Amino acid sequence: MENDPDNGHVDVLSAPDTMAEEMSAEEKIESAMSAAPTRISKNATILDSDGTVLRQGSNEWTCKPGGLPGSKKYPICNDPVFMKWSETVWKGKAFSTETVRYSYMLAGGFAADVFDPHVKKSEAGSNSHHEGPHMMLIMPSHDLLADQSGDPEDDDIFVLFKNTDYEIVIIPSGDVITE
Repeated sequence: MENDPDNGHVDVLSAPDTMAEEMSAEEKIESAMSAAPTRISKNATILDSDGTVLRQGSNEWTCKPGGLPGSKKYPICNDPVFMKWSETVWKGKAFSTETVRYSYMLAGGFAADVFDPHVKKSEAGSNSHHEGPHMMLIMPSHDLLADQSGDPEDDDIFVLFKNTDYEIVIIPSGDVITE
């Protein structure tokens, strides 16, 4: 996965690319595990922000840590298909799947632009959004999402990056994070 610390969407789907040096490996593992229910994260592989394996897992899930509390860098746990999605979308490559797949961000997340996955954090404007705890779904067909809102202000469940090849469904499980 490419590292781009100024890339705002990294916080949403592939976890932060820069990690506070003050965090120990144990704190990073704890942060990563907080992204998903314990029954998933306890056996997940934990990767540091640079891809280093902090803990080898025994299930198909991969979790990455967030930053120090208050940093607005959010931990994430992805299934294998969501990992592939996060590795391709930021490179602008095509992505498709034949199945519904999943990701967790139970500590929240950030999108620099809810309509465009290529907007960088430094360019975030009126379409940026901090989401509270949520789960994400990738669908095998964008046609399935045609009637779903793409604006987090309009609906409790919404499509992030609506009308792009990178659409994902955001299913909130807690309150929106306010700045």
